[in-house]
Amino acid sequence: HKAFPHCQLDFICSPISQHIIKTHPLIHTCWIWKSNTKDLISAIQDNHYDLYLCLWEHPELQSLGKKAKIPFQIGGAQSLLSHLHFTHPVPIKWRDFSRHQIQLNLDHLAPLNLDQKPATCKLYPEEIGRPQLKNATSDILIFCSSGGSNAPLPIPTLQTYA
Repeated sequence: HKAFPHCQLDFICSPISQHIIKTHPLIHTCWIWKSNTKDLISAIQDNHYDLYLCLWEHPELQSLGKKAKIPFQIGGAQSLLSHLHFTHPVPIKWRDFSRHQIQLNLDHLAPLNLDQKPATCKLYPEEIGRPQLKNATSDILIFCSSGGSNAPLPIPTLQTYA
């Protein structure tokens, strides 16, 4: 947002993450994608966007920018077909297992030629203070994702850990 202060940031997300995205102060509009992009393409086309930055691996969402006639489409080129969906395909370095998904997503910003280095964050605490934990089973909840599923944990399952 600092590189393009006058831009409007809109976001496409799944129903699972909509509650997080909708509350972010820099997000103007949150579009919800469930499974069919036909209605979403029509709504997005009416907004005359300049840029579509696609972090999704789903073919329907990869082709959305082109179908909505957005002039610039940036996305991960995983195959020849996905390469054709974008005006600015970005090679994805899947074979480098030391790279986190966040780094792969940040690679998509390369075509924007940003002068500033994106902010980095530590994924792990430097020190874990065991004495500060009252009861580890009730104080720690870890969510893990392979990135392969958008199926949320059932609410009763989450409540058993709360």
